[in-house]
Amino acid sequence: MSCPNCTNSSVSPLFIKDGFQYITCHACGGAWLASPQAESEGLYDFDYFVGSRNGGYLDYEADAPLHERNAERRLALIRRHYSGHSGDMLDVGCATGFLLHHAKQRGWRTIGLDISSWARRRAAQRFGLDVRADLRSCTDESFDVVTAFQVLEHMPHPASALAEIYRCLRPGGLLVIETWDRQSWIARLFGRHWQQVTPPSVVHLFTRRSLVQSLTRQGFGAVAFHRVSKLVSLRFVASLLAQKHPRQLGFLAALAQRPWLGTLALPYSLGDLIAVAAQKPT
Repeated sequence: MSCPNCTNSSVSPLFIKDGFQYITCHACGGAWLASPQAESEGLYDFDYFVGSRNGGYLDYEADAPLHERNAERRLALIRRHYSGHSGDMLDVGCATGFLLHHAKQRGWRTIGLDISSWARRRAAQRFGLDVRADLRSCTDESFDVVTAFQVLEHMPHPASALAEIYRCLRPGGLLVIETWDRQSWIARLFGRHWQQVTPPSVVHLFTRRSLVQSLTRQGFGAVAFHRVSKLVSLRFVASLLAQKHPRQLGFLAALAQRPWLGTLALPYSLGDLIAVAAQKPT
């Protein structure tokens, strides 16, 4: 067995969570599920977005005001690395399309991708977006910017996805990834109890080094990192804690059902969420 990020063969078991074994690479520090399931829409159907299944959301669209504010933050990050005012944008793992909706309002020509047929339908119904199921449906060198916010870690084979993204980007195009850092202080403190360790939906636990290795293997250059934050609702936090620690905090599941908790926004800024900007060479 070799590392899917850097191809190094110095790997060993890391820990077991909910019966799933994670493996780690001693060279780049990345970790991944030993036997990942094939990417399946079943993991990300309606119950993932409404019902908290597989580490998902209690009610994704009920937090729409926060998704819109997070979309603005993400567009601001894109502007830091992209000199144009608009262009062609592809959002991989777009869910119900909040980022694409805001980008479209600012003149971007947009296409979304999501494995969930429910999310694709909602993006079309709510915002009139073009959302597809597969990267292979996109033509070569057709996008100026490709985004992948909190999606790469869910893919069984992210290297293949990065290769497809590279194919779809125009020379000089920008890729922006948002994911979680396994070498952050909170990840190291909590180990297998870190909130991001949610098998089987979370397949990969990246480090900065593993991301650089993955990106450079596909041909990307000019990699830059940012620590980022996002807004979450108190309802989402209560639901997540109840899922992660049912014995100690299961009582929060009932509290999370109270609608007023959805109006309270909390900044998630614990240092484990990172954004990566990488450029396709001209």
